[in-house]
Amino acid sequence: MNEPLSMRATQVMSSIDGDIVTQRMLELFFLLSRPDALKILSLARKGLRSNTGTPSEIGLTKKQYYTRLRQLVDLNLVEKMEMSESRKGMDCSPVYTTTLFGNLVYKRCILDLEEMVSNTGKLKAAEILYRSSKFSPEEIVRFMSRCM
Repeated sequence: MNEPLSMRATQVMSSIDGDIVTQRMLELFFLLSRPDALKILSLARKGLRSNTGTPSEIGLTKKQYYTRLRQLVDLNLVEKMEMSESRKGMDCSPVYTTTLFGNLVYKRCILDLEEMVSNTGKLKAAEILYRSSKFSPEEIVRFMSRCM
């Protein structure tokens, strides 16, 4: 990534001597912790047409938009698709779409995490039931399937 990471992320990353996978994961978590990056990633899933008005249309400054877009591309979450002019007068501005990796990250991480966070109360209830030793795992699963 061209933009320097926060001091904390940089310190954590430098303490991991040579573990490239962990460093890459930290870069992904750091970038995806930013609401504007999540917004662009989400929009790119459907194809984000990039023209001069796009940043303001999604509530970002040009600097925020292009910085996050570049970071998403650099981490292989989003790719730029050039549009060829097939008819006169058509908008041929590039479209940013999620890569296969970007789709997997979005579906398996973002959406799953969103579901877990929204069900935190129910998960706590299941944990309390499990720790009480008064209910079998099957009873807890039946109870939770009715709640979720």
